[in-house]
Amino acid sequence: MGKIWGMDAVDKNQSTSDYGNIVSLTESPLVEGLLYAGTDDGLIQVTEDGGATWRRIDGVPGVPERTYVSRLEASRHDGNTVYAAFDNHKNGDFTPYVFASRDRGRSWTSIRGDLRTARWSTP
Repeated sequence: MGKIWGMDAVDKNQSTSDYGNIVSLTESPLVEGLLYAGTDDGLIQVTEDGGATWRRIDGVPGVPERTYVSRLEASRHDGNTVYAAFDNHKNGDFTPYVFASRDRGRSWTSIRGDLRTARWSTP
């Protein structure tokens, strides 16, 4: 850009992208062309035709808006099942958000079981 930027140039809402970045990606080992992409702003995108078209999942019920999609995993046993984990610790929320969808992301069920919210303490 014809300029040397100072150390403080990278500043939230000043020079960082307004768009989410893909941070998790999984491909179904059972269904050709089925991929899931998760973003750092809480969205999941699904393609069932190898990327020609995408379906956007705006949020998973029970997960705060804009929560980081930390992991996606397509099932190795069922072509319609995908697992998702979300991380909201940057907002002071240590709740474990772990979900499964058995219909390619159209509906979600929490599978966190008896996982508890992390408690950090100083000895």
